[in-house]
Amino acid sequence: MTTTEPTPAACSRHESLPTEAWTDPQDKREAAAAIAVCRSRCSGIEACLAGAVQRGDWGVWGGHFLRGGLIRVKFRRSGLLGAPDTQAADETTPGALTADNQTTA
Repeated sequence: MTTTEPTPAACSRHESLPTEAWTDPQDKREAAAAIAVCRSRCSGIEACLAGAVQRGDWGVWGGHFLRGGLIRVKFRRSGLLGAPDTQAADETTPGALTADNQTTA
């Protein structure tokens, strides 16, 4: 039986963005850059988002911008993040876009 080491999160390996780009982005462009790293390079994106929603986190988690564990729909609709994931709206796994974990504020 072989085991593989989990890949470190893309955010922990990214050198061109400061840690604050994920935890406390200064503007939408910085947050969008962090989200792009999550969506293009991270193998743990689903677990990251699910944990952040459960903990009520703020900032960029699992390829989304959260406030108090709620996905910021208005931020996504600003156009800086590209088109919403249509697949995510249909999923029932943690982190799916449901009325329970998104806000327009």
